[in-house]
Amino acid sequence: MTLSWLVREYGEVSSTQEVAERLASGGAREGTVILAERQNSGRGRMERRWLSPKGGLYLSIVLRPGRVGGVHLLTLAGALAAAEGTRRAAGVSPKIRWPNDLVVGGRKLGGVIATASTRGESLEFVVVGIGVNGNFRTDELGDLSSASATLMELAQAPVDLPSLRSRILEEFALRYEGWGRGEELKLIRLARSLLSTSGKKVEFAHLRGTVTRGIAEKLEEDGSLVVKVRGKRLRLRAEEVEWLREL
Repeated sequence: MTLSWLVREYGEVSSTQEVAERLASGGAREGTVILAERQNSGRGRMERRWLSPKGGLYLSIVLRPGRVGGVHLLTLAGALAAAEGTRRAAGVSPKIRWPNDLVVGGRKLGGVIATASTRGESLEFVVVGIGVNGNFRTDELGDLSSASATLMELAQAPVDLPSLRSRILEEFALRYEGWGRGEELKLIRLARSLLSTSGKKVEFAHLRGTVTRGIAEKLEEDGSLVVKVRGKRLRLRAEEVEWLREL
């Protein structure tokens, strides 16, 4: 399973995820990448809005995995690729805030989203979206500015976005091909080494709306996060958690 890229570049789209999902539904091949200069209604997890001014990196990748098992780990594969690609291209080394944020010093630099389309028991496609705050100031993010970071401010200079894109895609291909060979534990070990959440006090909301605090302990081999709450250990699965933040 070797990925080759077919990059389709746009000026402005609603969201790269939406465009990629539409093209994938129409038969776009694996390795199709939708890249946009800006998104006017970018999407994060749980349909939250992702502010996407010009100067960031916004891309979505069409995948057609040969198996269903472990597909949820492709979000982690995307986060690892974004973290390592950013380090190599911009000299900035983000951590991963479970389950899908890139953070530097607790501030959000980027994020990853993965959506899957199934037909009956079979998996039609997966789209992995990656967004990184690049060459703009955090004050362009409005209400989110105090909790956000950008590469331009962290590196104190503009970053080369084509180089950033190439590095992230290169790293993603490595992670995805490894995942395809059944190397899930390697992904988990890498994620553990970059996880900012372990050992931290955290607050999180279940999909049913209850907000809980606890201590994040470790990332399990299936990608779930163990959190100790009032003496009990809970295993949080990303699809069951609306949001999580470190305190």
